[in-house]
Amino acid sequence: MAAPSLIDQVRAIQQVNPKKYNIRNGCINTGRIKRIKLLDDRTAMISMFGKKKAIMRLSSNCPGIKRRGFAQISVGRRLCTKSSSFTVLGDTFSCRIGSIEPYIELEDPAEQEKSD
Repeated sequence: MAAPSLIDQVRAIQQVNPKKYNIRNGCINTGRIKRIKLLDDRTAMISMFGKKKAIMRLSSNCPGIKRRGFAQISVGRRLCTKSSSFTVLGDTFSCRIGSIEPYIELEDPAEQEKSD
């Protein structure tokens, strides 16, 4: 069976149900989160139990959060867009979550044989 083309993979991404990634109404239950790794001062990868991942983007750039670390400010046991935020350690600056989306890795399409 041939591997799906890049176009087919992109179409499949557009049909992803966030609930299958434990994202409901822009929120993730904190008990499902294994790790939050900051990629830069605005983007983080959320690793969840069950090998699912999500991308979290802060609503604006949060200077120093990747280098210094963060403290999470959440209401209850959920990490939610618009109501949860992070404070940069050693600073009073806080950053609100702008979005949480499923993270899907694309595989390289299989090499097609060239004909002469």
